[in-house]
Amino acid sequence: MLPLSDGAIVFGEYLKNWTLIKNDTTCIVLTKNEGVVLKLAFNYLKDKYLLIFKSTNNLFHLYPVCLEDIAEI
Repeated sequence: MLPLSDGAIVFGEYLKNWTLIKNDTTCIVLTKNEGVVLKLAFNYLKDKYLLIFKSTNNLFHLYPVCLEDIAEI
């Protein structure tokens, strides 16, 4: 998946139960540290209380975000 271009419009819907996120799902995430980001999510909430995010730009590496650092998905 290529990075989004400037001015792109992204639509989503509020997700109440984050544990239902399927791996490799594109998510709009509001984090306490990074603000709003669009990432592919890998769900480890039940086991490790975190999501692993992958950028849509392959130049960036995977990184974990703890449950307490996520405000909204």
